[in-house]
This record gives sequence, structure tokens and C-alpha cells, in this order.
Amino acid sequence: MKIKFSFIISIILCSLFILSCDNGTKTQKGIISGVIYLDGQTEYSGIIVSVFSADVVPIEIKNVNREYPQLPYPINDYVYFDHRAYNPIRTVYTDSEGKFEISDITYGNYIIAYYKEGWGYNYMYDIELNSPEYNMEELRLYPELEVPHSITNEYIFISDRTYRISGNCVSLLGSNIIAQTNTRLIIDPKAIFQINGNFITQREDNNMVIITSSNRIYNPNSQVINGLAIEFTANSSVSNLNNILFSYLYDGLKITKKNLIIENCGFIRNINSLQIFNVNNIEIRHNNFLINEDIQSETVYCYNTDQVVLERNIFYKNACSIKTEIGKNSIIQNNYFINGVYEIQTLWESTAIAQYNSFKDSKNALSNSGASNLEILYNEINSETCVNIFNTSNWENTFTQGWTKANNNNFMSTDYAVLCKAVYFYGGNPMPLDFHNNYWGVTNSDDIANMIYDYYDAPPHDTSHGGNWGIIEYIPFKTSPVTNAGVQLNNTSLIIKPLKTPISQKKFSH
Repeated sequence: MKIKFSFIISIILCSLFILSCDNGTKTQKGIISGVIYLDGQTEYSGIIVSVFSADVVPIEIKNVNREYPQLPYPINDYVYFDHRAYNPIRTVYTDSEGKFEISDITYGNYIIAYYKEGWGYNYMYDIELNSPEYNMEELRLYPELEVPHSITNEYIFISDRTYRISGNCVSLLGSNIIAQTNTRLIIDPKAIFQINGNFITQREDNNMVIITSSNRIYNPNSQVINGLAIEFTANSSVSNLNNILFSYLYDGLKITKKNLIIENCGFIRNINSLQIFNVNNIEIRHNNFLINEDIQSETVYCYNTDQVVLERNIFYKNACSIKTEIGKNSIIQNNYFINGVYEIQTLWESTAIAQYNSFKDSKNALSNSGASNLEILYNEINSETCVNIFNTSNWENTFTQGWTKANNNNFMSTDYAVLCKAVYFYGGNPMPLDFHNNYWGVTNSDDIANMIYDYYDAPPHDTSHGGNWGIIEYIPFKTSPVTNAGVQLNNTSLIIKPLKTPISQKKFSH
């Protein structure tokens, strides 16, 4: 009897243990509810409410933010999230009283997007569901406001409001535009906002002025047709642009004004993000350039410019991060490039210095062509091809125009450290290019030679007209990594100097 009783007790205890384990591993779910009003209305039905998973920033960007907090403002969900880029977990509509309830949501962190055609859109971040019901604070949408086609005096974009530009809009000389935080300015296809006066933005943590395309805002599953651009002309009195997020635009931000600083801005999911034409003295610093993936586009494009400085920016997953054409004295320093196809391209008789930059998982880190001079100093380069030198039609490379020079860099390539397919007019001899004192990831000269494509690997060239292939001079080389290569944010006195023709000795054997 005693044995039987002990057996029954054991069965009960085992059952209780199994039940407790089952309860402990059972997925906990809850409800997110709230109410949204349409300002000035008494009936609030039909507002779309969607719930999305939070924490959408890629781990690669998080790692850069942790390692280099002095680079651009931190990239978080406030910057990176857009409801057009993700599939919602669940979508509901408000009833006539504006109430909504989203059920069966697993405990976790979420973002809520709410919008209605003609009433704009907004997001609520940091929604932490850890109890049976999360009741949100009262929310409100305001009717879209049409921006007049001509702005002559002061015009204020009010916080949390949505403004629409449906056709070309011009602010005239003497006008003053003030954009408060969390203003949303949506631009219809083929519309351009041209600014000839002043433009001021207010700054607040995690709140930016948003300039974006109107497409897919109210129907996220429709085809993407990007809005055109916002342009600051030579007449504009703006000297500093900051705290603006540009997204889903075809031509993004166009600059035809000299002496301008662009800082603490975000450029994400555009075709062309930032275009600069026929100006000098432009500083582009502390910005994020993210996911501009169209293969026919450039994230930052400089044409016929002088003294453009790009510093302390993050570039992530762009088809072409920076391209200069007829760009003189460009300085590209202390930037972080991640997972781009073409990161830096200098073309059409450009001159540039690229120094103290970091490249991670790029396909082509630095490319030089079209009789351009590119000096590459103290960079940390992890790329399929670290340096790509090639010909461009109608531009002939010479000893003084068209050279590439690289010193004190760390080259970590999976394809070529240097791919040189450029022809130089150098009396029929192979043109020597100064690649001294770099670390190549290996310490044997033969192994380094195998990482280089140049004169020794190319087919014989017809030298009757004086042209021949370039040849990479890599000896002497470093046998350990350059310790101060890559982003160096504590260095406040980086070298900025005019480019000079490098002096190099000929070398005819690896």
C-alpha cells in the first residue's frame, strides 16, 4: 500500500512538472489597442493601423555605431524604418470611434504605423508588449496641407503635420521657410521643390524633418514611382542644411549653391540621393547614406566641383556611394563604407584624396579612370577588389594626369588587391604607379604579386603610339597591418593638401 501511494504521488509530481514546463515554454501573446482621431472630425473610421517588428537596423550598422559613436547620429528605427519597406505582422482599421485592436501579437517590441489617404501618416516606436494588453496613448492625424506653388515670405511647416507638393514649387528670394521636427513633406512624381530663399530646420533627438515621395504611402503594395527632388539654388541664403531625412526620391537633394554644409542628414532608399553641380566649398559630414541600390544611380554625385569634403559619413549597401566627374581637390576622409558595389569613383579628370576611410565587404572599394588623379592613404580596405584602375574612352592617361597612388593602406581582398587595366602614354614603357608601404594581408612578395593585375598579366599592348599598361610598384611593403589605417576620429589634424604628381622609380620585375 505504501509503495502504491508513493507511485501515485510520483505520477502527480511528474504531471505538475510537465504542466509547469508547458506553461513556461508556451508563447505568450497579447493585444495592442488604442484610439486615433482625425482632427476636426467626428467620425474616425478607415484609418489603417499596422504593426511591424521593431529593431530593423542591420547588425553591420549597429556595430559601426558602437565602434565609432562619433560618426553620424546613431542609426536607429527612427531613421531606418519606413512602412513601405516592410511587410506588417498584422493590419486593422479603426471603427467610427477611432478605436482599433490588434490581437494575437507575440510579446516583444514593435512599431505601429497609422495613416489614411489625405490625412498623412505617422509612426509610434518602442511599443513593448509584455502583458495581455498594451493600450496606446491617444493618437491624432491631421489633414494634408497643400504647399503653395510660390512662397514669398515666411512659411512654417508645423510639427507632426503632412504637407504635399503636387507640382513644381518655388520659394523666392527673401522667403524664409521654417521646418519643425517630425514634419513630413511628401513630393508627387515629377514635382520639384526649388528653394531660392532661406530654409531652417529645428533639431530634436529622434525627430527629423522628413522629405519623401508620396508614392506607396497609403498603398504600400503599389509600384514605387519616386518623387523628384528638392533643390537649393545659387540664390539660396542657406549656409547649413541639417536634421533632414530624404527617402524614396528620384533625384533627392540637388545643390547648385556654393559654400554649404550638409550635416546630420539621412539619405535612404533613393535613386540619386545627393547631387552637386558647378559649385565649390561644400562640406558633407555626419550623414547616413543607406540602401540606395539602383544600379544606374549615384548616392553622392559631384560634377564640375572644387573643394568638396566628405567626412565622418556612413555609407551602407549603395550601388555607387560617391562619384566625382570633373571634381577638383575632393577630400574623402574618415568615412565608413559597408557592403557597397562601387564605393568611390573618380572620373573625367578629377583629383581626390581618399584617406583614413574604412571599407567592409565592398565589391569595388576605390576606382579611378578618365585621366583622374587619386591618392589613397591610410585606409582599411576589405573588398573583393580594393583598387580598380581602368580606361575611359577619349581620356588618355599620362605621367601627370591619370595616376593612382596608394601608401600605408591595409589591403584585404578576395579577388584583386589592385586591378590595373589602364593604358598610359609614357614613351611606350609601362607606367610605374606608387603603391609602396602597404600591407597586403600576406608577407611574401610572390603572394602579393598574385593579388595584382597589371602590365605583367595583361596582353601585349601596341606601343607604336607611346601607350602601355600601368605597372604596380609595391616594394617596399609592410609585413604587419598599418595600425593607424582606417577611420581615425581622434585625429583632428588630418592632412588636407593639393595633389601633386607622384615621383616613382621604374620597376620591370615582380
